[in-house]
Amino acid sequence: LQMRLLPVPPGTLIRRFDDRGNATPAICEVRFPDPFWMSANEVMQADCEAVTGRNPSAFKGGDLPVDSIAWQDAARFCAQLTEREHLAGRLPPGYEYRLPSELEWEYVCWLGHRPGRRRPLTALAWFRENSAMKTHPVGSKAASPPGFHDLYGNVAEWCLSAYRPYPYNSRDGRDDPTAPGWKVVRGGSWNDLMQFATSASR
Repeated sequence: LQMRLLPVPPGTLIRRFDDRGNATPAICEVRFPDPFWMSANEVMQADCEAVTGRNPSAFKGGDLPVDSIAWQDAARFCAQLTEREHLAGRLPPGYEYRLPSELEWEYVCWLGHRPGRRRPLTALAWFRENSAMKTHPVGSKAASPPGFHDLYGNVAEWCLSAYRPYPYNSRDGRDDPTAPGWKVVRGGSWNDLMQFATSASR
């Protein structure tokens, strides 16, 4: 597989905005006591086909991100990848591939950023104003300071979490995948206006 994982260190996410990106007096502080790993970019169609034998994407291309995928199928990809890597001896017992919670996703968005030093969104993301109304190869825009690509734009990213009012508190940033409700997508897509390709949009 071409998937590349990057380590995410322990730390704290301080959330000062509501789910529309407006400043709010209710500050959400979430601690991440344990490190975890996350893909350096969106899952490519070539990797999806190698693991599942299927490719639901409307825009076809091995190096393009998977699009038009249901949450259940994204979760199934993670389960199949976990089984494959356990059988091959490449994944230690007790470890699994899964979707990130939305708090984990947002924590990764802010890693390494300093106030006033963020790169312009046009350098980081594909959105309606610059995408030519299609997806683009993963990693073709600049990376965040730790090396993550396409956190914003290109395709919106499924999270483990069920939708609920935001901000909210979580003991360690994780969420129960069996919680009822619509699942959350983050980051905006090629079809969204620039204002929705942000860490606040959900």
